Amino acid sequence: MTEYHTAIHRCAERYRDMQIAAGVPTTDALWQFNMELMFGCRDGLPIMKLNRWLGYVQGVLIERGLTTVQAERDWTRPLFRPLDFPLEAA
Repeated sequence: MTEYHTAIHRCAERYRDMQIAAGVPTTDALWQFNMELMFGCRDGLPIMKLNRWLGYVQGVLIERGLTTVQAERDWTRPLFRPLDFPLEAA
């Protein structure tokens, strides 16, 4: 996996854990979609596609009250900012 795939996969793992903690059944559509996101990272699907999937999962988790926009911004920014703006990290 590339660094970007790894970062998205870490998010998907976080969202899986949120769903486990909330008692979301593995038959739930979001659970299954999140697992597809994890498999897509592992299989090296295009980053642009995975980013759209990631945004969808985040949006549904926020809508369901399992996280917030601010919490996700705070958690994901350290993962993605150095990848999106590598010269800033140098």
